[in-house]
Amino acid sequence: MALKVCAMVTKGGHPVSRMLEEEARVQMMVKHPNIIAVHNHFIYKDNYVIVMQPAKASPFLAPVPPLHPVPARAGAASRPITTAP
Repeated sequence: MALKVCAMVTKGGHPVSRMLEEEARVQMMVKHPNIIAVHNHFIYKDNYVIVMQPAKASPFLAPVPPLHPVPARAGAASRPITTAP
């Protein structure tokens, strides 16, 4: 199981608390292989907690390869840009 803990959103009827409760309630009704299953939701020490199935790794979650420098444009200045003293 995985826990999604939203800290301190239950104090003073915070609107995020109501939004998270509605999100959890709706997601508990949805059963689909591409949607993470939610099993329960509750408040613990002023924190809203959603109990859900952990996400499985897939090729879409693979690390992004490092970016390469952008090649210089033709006719661009050949000297580096420096800051003023």
